[in-house]
This record gives sequence, structure tokens and C-alpha cells, in this order.
Amino acid sequence: MVLTENGSLAGYDDAGRVSEWAREAMAALNADGILRGTSDTTLSPKDTTTVEQGILLALRAYQKFMA
Repeated sequence: MVLTENGSLAGYDDAGRVSEWAREAMAALNADGILRGTSDTTLSPKDTTTVEQGILLALRAYQKFMA
């Protein structure tokens, strides 16, 4: 399975802080529900990912592609 939705980060106040090279991938992951913000309006793209956040990312990706 491949992520097919382009998605948009427009609803996040800090979307402009997402690095150019990561913008398209983050938008696609967000559109598919794999990557979610740290709140309804923030992504916190420059923050370090916690262990818990990493586990959730891996779980959501597994559920999306393997289930």
C-alpha cells in the first residue's frame, strides 16, 4: 500500500516550521491519520519525538499498511 493522499498542513499554526524536504511526507502522513499534531492546531515539527509518540507512529503505520 502507498500513501496516495497529498494532504495539507494548513490547519496547523506552526506548519511553516516544517522543513521543506519533509512537508509533502508529513502532509500525506497527516491525511492518512498516521501523523497527528501535538494538539489540534500544532505539529511541533522541531521538537524531539518522545518514545510514546514513536510507538504511536509505528502502531498507526502498522495498522494502516498491515491490517
